[in-house]
Amino acid sequence: MPTALKLQTLMRTLKTTNERKLEELTKLSVPQIRRCKILLTYPKQFQNLMLAPPSERMKADFFIELQRIRGPALSEKFPPWIRRGDLTCVQIVLQKYLGKVIQAVTEFRQLAEVYRASEKLGKTRVFFRRLDAFLENPKSHISDVVVPGATFAKEAKEIRRTASRLLNQLEAIDLENISSDEETIELLRRLGKMLRRKLDEALLTRARDAAS
Repeated sequence: MPTALKLQTLMRTLKTTNERKLEELTKLSVPQIRRCKILLTYPKQFQNLMLAPPSERMKADFFIELQRIRGPALSEKFPPWIRRGDLTCVQIVLQKYLGKVIQAVTEFRQLAEVYRASEKLGKTRVFFRRLDAFLENPKSHISDVVVPGATFAKEAKEIRRTASRLLNQLEAIDLENISSDEETIELLRRLGKMLRRKLDEALLTRARDAAS
């Protein structure tokens, strides 16, 4: 936060927010400059929490990670967020974090992923209802913000990443190297069997959906 305030003074003096120019002048990296800019968007009372004595200070990471969902909520005007107001919503989420309802600041990434997936599926109204309930109930967890179909997006992304890595490894390996490795052969056999079963189930589901 102290760095962000110094950057703010510099931007006002030079009348510029150009990140490349600021990078040259301050020797801060562009990602660091962007983090500082995010902190400057928060109301003064939250900035003061980041400037408080060590025993009372809130780490900047909380506000940086919260921006993953706060940013879209403000720019795209999420009804639950706009209706309550930005100040109130940040306070609500901060209290959940201080009360250990939110265990780690990285949980905000999950919330942002559910929103993006909901948007792709055309289910933003469902997401807004879940977000509204999350903000309303002090004991509601981020994991309670569930949108059917949307919460699979993160798993699907990980499956694609893992499958691509496995394909590359299998294509590169010499089969003679694993021919005597019974454990690896057994695992690959089980993997192949499961993949065939899952693919058959997926194709049947697609056929039923097409017929209906």
